[in-house]
Amino acid sequence: QMARDPGAGLSSTSKAAFCPAMHTQSVDRTPAEEHLVPLCELTSNSSSAGFATLVEYVFSERLTDKIMSYRLHGNQTFLHYAVSKANFNAVRLFASMGCPLDEQDDCGRTALHIALENQEGVL
Repeated sequence: QMARDPGAGLSSTSKAAFCPAMHTQSVDRTPAEEHLVPLCELTSNSSSAGFATLVEYVFSERLTDKIMSYRLHGNQTFLHYAVSKANFNAVRLFASMGCPLDEQDDCGRTALHIALENQEGVL
């Protein structure tokens, strides 16, 4: 049986290394942000089992609103991150949940820009 929280038991310092997309200058996170750390790891895993765990985690922790509003390093959304990891199941999940497709990161890139930079066919 797969662990429900891949980041469970890690210190704040370890969690910064565990999820580079969430790395900020400070490793102090709110309890709500701590729930998002394993979400990064699950989003980066494009296997079928990883995706099933991602879906279970998102809905069991009621993270849908947080996924829409939270910004990762570089002001990227979880949709940006899923595209950068070429996890198209996660891209479809986040898009179906209503993640805005036109959100821009600090460099002015949308998820589509990142997909094109990586030459991934998402259309």
